[in-house]
Amino acid sequence: MKNILFLLLLSSQLYSQESRFRITGVEKLNDSLIQKTGELMIFNNTGHQICLKVSTSFYSNILSSDTIELAAENIGNNCLGFNLGVTKADAKMGLYDIPQYPLVLNSRTCFFATISLLKNINCKNSWIEFSYLNDPSIEYDDLVKKFDNHQVWNIDPKIKYRSRKVYF
Repeated sequence: MKNILFLLLLSSQLYSQESRFRITGVEKLNDSLIQKTGELMIFNNTGHQICLKVSTSFYSNILSSDTIELAAENIGNNCLGFNLGVTKADAKMGLYDIPQYPLVLNSRTCFFATISLLKNINCKNSWIEFSYLNDPSIEYDDLVKKFDNHQVWNIDPKIKYRSRKVYF
């Protein structure tokens, strides 16, 4: 019985992703909205690479200290939700349907970005959603090459995405 519990604990650690959003700044915009700035961290706690599906804005800003503004989506009850696949700049240009960038995270590493977003003061459940691939049989470098060659990389029916939410 002890061996089974140990294996369950070990396997859950090997296949888990951990994510955090740490608020670094808050600015009140009006009586109902605040703008929050924070550090988004997504950890790859697996023994292999994973691939995040992110906005192409991250492609050009990932190594900079720029703050990326995510586009807001009304999720009901005047609450706003966000997705790493769509930034405010993407939404202004009408780029909701463009392929996103395949950001590969190596084993035991972390994605880190400074994010800015809006929040309704009266809403308790706001989140940032992200999708990722966690399949060791996929060659993620090939997905990046497809993106670099302006080919669609993320519509193969064999690719199964997982989604997670980071609440703030």
